[in-house]
Amino acid sequence: MKKLTLTFTVAAFLTLGALGTFAQSPQAFKYQAIARDNTGNVLPNQKIGLKISILQTIPAGTVVYSETHADTTNQFGLFSLEI
Repeated sequence: MKKLTLTFTVAAFLTLGALGTFAQSPQAFKYQAIARDNTGNVLPNQKIGLKISILQTIPAGTVVYSETHADTTNQFGLFSLEI
């Protein structure tokens, strides 16, 4: 009985360990927003361009990563990206 319990426990740890080693971080994350003009009006059904940047330490810090996107808003001004 002890041998069977030990075997089961070892098998469980090996299985859980193997599952953890195959985990991967996502390649992108989803972002949604409403596009608006300078006065706050929604921009429905319009082509927009966006530049997404990650800055180091402070809002005016050095750009560590940057990418651009082109998208079209829906009738509510909503757009969706995968960053």
